Amino acid sequence: MLIWLLFWTLGGIAASRELLRLLFGRDRFVVRNDGLEIEHSFGLFRSIERLSHQDIRRFYQAPAGAALSAAVPGKGPQRRTIYHQSHDPTEPRNLGLWLSQRCQIPFADLTTAESKAKELQALKEKLAGSGRVGRAVVGVIDRLESSSENT
Repeated sequence: MLIWLLFWTLGGIAASRELLRLLFGRDRFVVRNDGLEIEHSFGLFRSIERLSHQDIRRFYQAPAGAALSAAVPGKGPQRRTIYHQSHDPTEPRNLGLWLSQRCQIPFADLTTAESKAKELQALKEKLAGSGRVGRAVVGVIDRLESSSENT
């Protein structure tokens, strides 16, 4: 019972924090000579992340949730989500284009049908090179693609 109460309390705190962030939150992007400063704040809570221009390989908008991310090499995650909360789906793309122009860093829109097709083709090539099971999965994907085109 105590463990259940602990998880519900932690979940409630996290949900309350997210609700406050959605209602009263503010995101601020500052482009400096040495890099990009991203500030997420709501009320008394604030987090600041600084990314050097040399560390950012590109900005991109990924299909999953259409979040704006930055490709950053390193030991941790290779992707840093910069902006994802928006009622307007064009907002992350416009912010990415603006940051790309201001920081002189490339931007890739991975939400287009062309980029999704390239990503699927690259995935199928990796699967085909992984062995018999991978080639079987590629065959299933090809059959699903052809059946969806026929309907």
